Amino acid sequence: MKHITSESLFDLKNVSQPIVLDDRIFYLETRTDKEKNAYLTSLWSIDQKSKERIMWIDEELNPSQIKISPNKKWISFLAGKKGEKPQIYLMPVRGGTAFALTDEEQGVSSFEWTSNSGALYYQTTVDPDQDKEKAESDSKSDDKVKPVTITKLQYKMDGQGITEKDRLYQVKKISVSKKESSLILEKDRPFRL
Repeated sequence: MKHITSESLFDLKNVSQPIVLDDRIFYLETRTDKEKNAYLTSLWSIDQKSKERIMWIDEELNPSQIKISPNKKWISFLAGKKGEKPQIYLMPVRGGTAFALTDEEQGVSSFEWTSNSGALYYQTTVDPDQDKEKAESDSKSDDKVKPVTITKLQYKMDGQGITEKDRLYQVKKISVSKKESSLILEKDRPFRL
C-alpha cells in the first residue's frame, strides 16, 4: 500500500462540468502543476460504451464553462492562453480546430447560446476612462508610481491588490456565422447574465 504524503496532492485530478451528448460525456479535468504553481485544465470526453477517452482541448488554453449548442453542432467554452483574458471559443462536435469567437480587451465572464444556435449572448466589461488614460499615459511615459483615488470601502483584495476602478458592464450578442457583435445592454454596476 502506498503512503499518502503532501506530494500526493499533485497526483489528484478534479473532474467537473459533465455534459452528456449522445453516447459521449464531455468534462473538464483539472490538475495542480507544482513547477508552474498553477491549476491546469483540459477538456476531455469519454465514450459511455467503449470507455475511450479523448482529449479535445489541452491545458494551454485552460478551458472553463463548457456548453453544447442547442443544435448539438458546437462545443463552446471560455479559454485563454497564459496572460490573456478569457474569450469564447467554439469547436465542432464532430472534431476540428477550436477558434476564438470573441476578442474582448477585458475578456468574457459568462455566455449563453440563443435557442436557434445562431448567436451567443455574453458579458464583458469596459473601462470608461480607457481612452483618456491611454492618451495621458502616451504623453507621460515615465515609470513613476501614479496616484489612485479610492472611492469605495472595499478597495483592495488579497492576490489582486487595488481593485479595478469603475467599470461599465455590458451584454453583447455575437453571430456565429458572421462573427459580428452588437451591444445589447450596458450598466454601471455588476449584474448576472
